[in-house]
Amino acid sequence: MMTNNYRLVSLAVLWLAAVSAPAQPDAFWCGQRLIREGMRASDILDRCGEPDSKDIVEEPIFAWRPGGGRVQTGVTVTEYWLYDRGSGRFPARLTIRENIAEQIELLTR
Repeated sequence: MMTNNYRLVSLAVLWLAAVSAPAQPDAFWCGQRLIREGMRASDILDRCGEPDSKDIVEEPIFAWRPGGGRVQTGVTVTEYWLYDRGSGRFPARLTIRENIAEQIELLTR
């Protein structure tokens, strides 16, 4: 009996944690235009204009050689765009890879 109560309480706690977890946004409004993950960077620029700030990070891509060791085969570029959406609205940070918005975050801090 005690084991069943423990399981029930554990399941209830897990369910409440899952239900109350904040969902990550995958879209935001830029004026009257919706910006979504998966959009092309050029479409976002057309709708919102240039971001308030832009950080560009280049990271090397490596491959393993058949005999051991590794060699750099290329570079991946990730851009982080920040839009200050005005008073009372959280700033939006977009992660852009290969000219596609892969992630949208509303920054609370």
